[in-house]
This record gives sequence, C-alpha cells and structure tokens, in this order.
Amino acid sequence: MQRILVLSDLESTRERLIKALIRAGHSARGERVSGIQWVESAAGAPPSALVVDAAYGNEQIEMRLRRVRHELSYLGFNRTWVLALLRPEDLTGRGRLPGADDFALAGCPDEEIALRVALAEGRMGGGAAQSNMRFSELVIDLESYSVNVSGREVALTLREFELLKTLASSPGKVFNRETLLVQVWGYDYFGGQRTVDVHVRRLRDKLGPAAAKLIQTVRGVGYKFSPPPTRYHEGL
Repeated sequence: MQRILVLSDLESTRERLIKALIRAGHSARGERVSGIQWVESAAGAPPSALVVDAAYGNEQIEMRLRRVRHELSYLGFNRTWVLALLRPEDLTGRGRLPGADDFALAGCPDEEIALRVALAEGRMGGGAAQSNMRFSELVIDLESYSVNVSGREVALTLREFELLKTLASSPGKVFNRETLLVQVWGYDYFGGQRTVDVHVRRLRDKLGPAAAKLIQTVRGVGYKFSPPPTRYHEGL
C-alpha cells in the first residue's frame, strides 16, 4: 500500500481522486497546492507519491511543478514520485516536464490515475532520499553525478550518466530505444534511435568489461540492466 498525497486547489478533484486511490488499495489524502499546509502534513507522514493538479490555477505549469519539487527537496524527499495532471492543450510544443515523473490528462478516468500510480510503485522512493546505487563493484552517485567501478572513477558525459541511471533505476526492466530517447534525450529530440546504440557502446567501453556486462542487449527490442541479484543494494 502506497501513501499518496493529492494536491489540487479544487476540492472536487481532491475528493474524487482520493476515493479512486483508496478503492485501488492505497492510503490517500488531499491538500491544496497553495500554501504550506501540505508541506507540514507531508513532513509528518512522508508520501510515496504526489498527484499534482497542474491543469487548474493561475501559475504556469512549470512554475507550479518546480515549486512542488523544491518543497519536496527541502523536506529531503528527493525520490518522491510526482504525477502531473495536464490539459490536452498543455501538451502542444512541450519537450520536457520539469518536476514531474509522469503525467495524465485532467478529466481522464480516475481508474487511470490509480493504475498509473500502481505501475510506478517500483519507482517510488517512499519519501526516502536516495544518494547512491550500488551494483557489485559499480557505484552510481546520484548527488555528485559520478560513477565508480572497483574504486576507479569513470568519466561519463551527462548524457551517458543519465542513460546509465535510467537503466539502473529499474533492474530487469527492458527499455526500448524509443523510450530511452524520450527519457534521456527528451521529447523534442529529433535524432534517430541509432543514437541510443552509439551511447550504449561508449558507456560499456568506459565502464570496462565486468561492469559493461550489467547492460544487456535484448535483441529486437532494446536494453536492460541486469545486476547480480544477490549483491544488489540500493540507497546506500
């Protein structure tokens, strides 16, 4: 059961989504986006995820989401998953959505919101900050954007680091090339999927033979990160 906090300035939206999330087996409550009430309540019971109504209000979407993310960072909840509610017209010309991990269209079935929360359960940090990911001899430092293999620092470009982090964040999950392009390069990137293959090859070369084996090719689909299951530790 996940702890979900619904942030909306519309009481009707809060009540409707809370009921849907509770029916889906989650613990859910709601607060207004405006003010500090939600910050105070979140500090007492860290949420696993936030559903933020960015479709209603006078603020620009980016400003509202950045403000929410800033408050989460202030509380130390850097891994809290954020789902943004948007209007269809808000998608036009958008390359990225800073501050959000996923989005849904306002007015979509409440069950869709609950399903998106359920599908993201493995990526939720439960309010706990995560600074490192360790996979055997590979250590990924999320705060300093550095990577070490057997004590050796590996010099990666920002794009290579983001690619490695994306793969390592969901061990065993197969990412197709299109998904990696969106998550690492952004919606507004117009290069071909061959870019992913080139960066994976460079990343493997820099990591070295042992660590490179952690990034596996799934023929005809894409790539997955496969660490030794008995030696995988997270959040060290």
